[in-house]
Amino acid sequence: DPQNARLVVGCSILGNPAPLEGLRTGAEILGAHFIEDNCESLGARVDGKSCGTFGLMNTFSCYYSHQISAIEGGMILTNDDECATLCRLLRDHGMTRHVRTPQSFEEEYDFRLFGYNVRPLEIHAAIAREQLKKLPGFIAARRANTALFRRLTEDLPITTPTLTGEPSPFGLNFTVASRAARAALAGALREAGIDCRLPTGGSFGKHAYGAPWREQSTPNADRVHETGIFLGNAPFNISEKIEKAVDVMKAAL
Repeated sequence: DPQNARLVVGCSILGNPAPLEGLRTGAEILGAHFIEDNCESLGARVDGKSCGTFGLMNTFSCYYSHQISAIEGGMILTNDDECATLCRLLRDHGMTRHVRTPQSFEEEYDFRLFGYNVRPLEIHAAIAREQLKKLPGFIAARRANTALFRRLTEDLPITTPTLTGEPSPFGLNFTVASRAARAALAGALREAGIDCRLPTGGSFGKHAYGAPWREQSTPNADRVHETGIFLGNAPFNISEKIEKAVDVMKAAL
């Protein structure tokens, strides 16, 4: 029941901005909190504003296949002091000494939450700081690769998602006519030494852990799950690799 909603999550998929302002406004009307899952869209912008800055909290990922890599780890942005404190407690065993100065010996080991110690190592943070300096160039190269791929595949029987705002694409994703067409294409690509995968995780309802929600109608996610395919992008010019992939697609489709 939307009227009982307490939380609205906006998720920009594969570097493509979601309608974040509308989602945030909808959350305000419902009296719900709005947070952003921006793990796949670092550097994307919509309506002149950076994705990952619309929510009460906003998550980012530095997983190795995303816009930048810290080997592992991620970030949460918030301008809310309470949320920032809670995040730091969850990060650090629920211990307070990294969110306030201990006033006594006992307070040096004062645990307020069941913390999870989910934090990047210092070396991961150091790598991410250097990677962030390169982000504008990475995004420009990936956008150029995406534009080339879309131009070369204009006449192929594939459907590419509508891009909104200023995307930050780290993959080349599309759907084909059928599950059989995807199987044939995936086989041809891999035979040519070009790996491919399902876009994101497909439809959650199609996975075992999504069984409790399988009765919900998710036609678009189901279509991507059944017919979607995803090729890697790179933060540098890969025009020759794209041309090779498109040649394989032309022959297989």
